[in-house]
Amino acid sequence: MKEHKPSILIVYTGGTIGMIRDHETNSLQPFDFSGIENKVPEIKKFGYLIDSISLKPLIDSSNINISSWVKIANIIQENYNDYDGFVVLHGTDTMSYSASALSFMVENLEKPIIFTGSQLPIGTLRTDGKENLITAIEIAAAKLNGSAIVPEVCVYFENKLFRGNRTTKQLQQKHQIITEIRGRGLMLACGLNIEGSDIVNDCMKRGLLINCTGGKTLRFVPPLIITIQEVDQAIAILDAVMEGK
Repeated sequence: MKEHKPSILIVYTGGTIGMIRDHETNSLQPFDFSGIENKVPEIKKFGYLIDSISLKPLIDSSNINISSWVKIANIIQENYNDYDGFVVLHGTDTMSYSASALSFMVENLEKPIIFTGSQLPIGTLRTDGKENLITAIEIAAAKLNGSAIVPEVCVYFENKLFRGNRTTKQLQQKHQIITEIRGRGLMLACGLNIEGSDIVNDCMKRGLLINCTGGKTLRFVPPLIITIQEVDQAIAILDAVMEGK
């Protein structure tokens, strides 16, 4: 008996995850997901049948609206019988809204619809997009005794799987701070997407000595964080500052 290969449809709506850099213009351009297995060769190891559809035109997630949700739902409805699961690639700004809306638009769902995205374009070296995409595909294809393990609309992000109507987006700056500290182990710097002067002042008031170098890089003082406990303490202070506590 021939083994059934799971089939997954990737629906790319727009957003950072689907961008690669054009080296001639140095600008970000949408990626053609028909070649995703070449860009992310790890996907080939699954042995799945993977197809993709991109919205035309692609949507900046800050411009997402009801008609966009209808488009996504219609694509899934039209292809529902042909695939075992669906992965929706979406900008992070409004992913929570779209996943929540879709969770109420689809009824009697028996197949996974997994939303994911990334903070960095899939074409960059340190992108979080590859891991998010690979795991979202794996979840969308997962079955037990012939039935989908996660037959609902979900969001997969940062190594966590959430119900689609139970998510909100954290501050992007906070996310990047924590990622940079954890990623560099016991190193001393982290990047920001905003100018850091106010954060520097607030952190110093709370006893975390840092200075700002180059406008958007925070450097800890003294120049080495010695222990894991000190890393955790620094993260806790930065968390509190970013959340305005």
